[in-house]
Amino acid sequence: LRKIYSRFSSTKEPSFLEMVQLYFDKAGKMTGIKPDLLKYYKYADAVVKFHIPLIRDNGSIEVIPAYRAQHKTYRLPSKGGTRYSEHVTIDEVEALATLMTLKCAVADLPYGGAKGGICFNPRNYSAR
Repeated sequence: LRKIYSRFSSTKEPSFLEMVQLYFDKAGKMTGIKPDLLKYYKYADAVVKFHIPLIRDNGSIEVIPAYRAQHKTYRLPSKGGTRYSEHVTIDEVEALATLMTLKCAVADLPYGGAKGGICFNPRNYSAR
């Protein structure tokens, strides 16, 4: 892992998604699964970015970015919640969906991995 990690300069650390993929590569070498199949398993089946219009209490419309990643859909339905944070990114959502796939596979749960993310803090909004 140190060799792989060394490709990043000291000023730029790998992103969360890159770290998940680095660990996936390391673990994949120990499985005996063919490299071309591992390459398929490594990447998400679908990553979607969309925007949600939200009407504020004062009548203004705010557009909030949102993401949904379905890492693997060979087992349906896809399992994973939604993260609400002003700092959520599409890479973070994809990384969490990957980890959910692995978690379900290790636990032998009949689900694929997925995750959603909405870029806002619910505490800053009314329930209306």
